[in-house]
Amino acid sequence: MTAALCISGLPTDRFKFIGFLPAKSSQRKATLVNYKADIETIVCYEAPHRIVETLSDMVDVLGTDRPAFMAREISKTFETHLHGSLQELLEQVKADSNQQRGEIVLVIAGDAGLEDSVSVGAEKVLRLLLQELPITKAASIAAKITGGDKKQLYQLALALQGK
Repeated sequence: MTAALCISGLPTDRFKFIGFLPAKSSQRKATLVNYKADIETIVCYEAPHRIVETLSDMVDVLGTDRPAFMAREISKTFETHLHGSLQELLEQVKADSNQQRGEIVLVIAGDAGLEDSVSVGAEKVLRLLLQELPITKAASIAAKITGGDKKQLYQLALALQGK
């Protein structure tokens, strides 16, 4: 996991390691929805016999243009690295059956739209307030505390609540 994250070229200052995603597509998509709006880089493992389906689910949930990286067989003879968007990775893996073998680590960029608009401190304040308050009130108070934009914090709150 660490080696893949380091060579991915994606942000390493904040990341989430989520292990293996669920085997069933519906459960996998439901899990991915929970991470869709997160600004942290996501790192996970995937079984070779599920890599095409997983990448397809990631495209469906996270979008075609989300930057991603796939490392296969790290520190072994047939080590490979694939860079590109989730859609590009899916196409590369489909086109080369060798990419559907071995130990696989996926590294997916966080949601850049939220990262650019809301500071890390404002997000932390908002997350704490959302535990106790309705979305509108939490966003309003977070904006007052941090000096952030109330509308951006409200949009982030909606994303964090999965709405």
